[in-house]
Amino acid sequence: MLASEVAEWIGSNITSCSFDTTGVSGNVFISTMPDKPDTVVMVSEYGSTSDDKNPFDDISIQVRVRGTRDPRVSYNIAKEIYDELHGLTNTVLISDGTRIVKVVAQNTPIDIGRDDNLRHEWTVNLQIEVRNISTNRS
Repeated sequence: MLASEVAEWIGSNITSCSFDTTGVSGNVFISTMPDKPDTVVMVSEYGSTSDDKNPFDDISIQVRVRGTRDPRVSYNIAKEIYDELHGLTNTVLISDGTRIVKVVAQNTPIDIGRDDNLRHEWTVNLQIEVRNISTNRS
């Protein structure tokens, strides 16, 4: 699951972020946003496109960042994620991970408002092209 690899990368490379591969601690999560801690990053896959002949898939990832009542907290994390991932090419995010051809951000950080506790939230949507050789695609 590419969302897991992106979450692990964020936890290792973004200021104030940590990812626990068991999913029980840290502040970076896959497809869930717990109520605590205040500052949380959620990474979710929300679709993909592929070619039936060429071995590449475009996977859509949304990174949602919640912070505190100060909008700068979550914005700064979202902006750092955008800055570090947008334009990344020809790499893997984690050891033995999926081969990334390129990462293209679909937007700069977007303010999506506040949660019920008035904590600010931002999103960054990414399109990640990956190499995916399969039985009928090589």
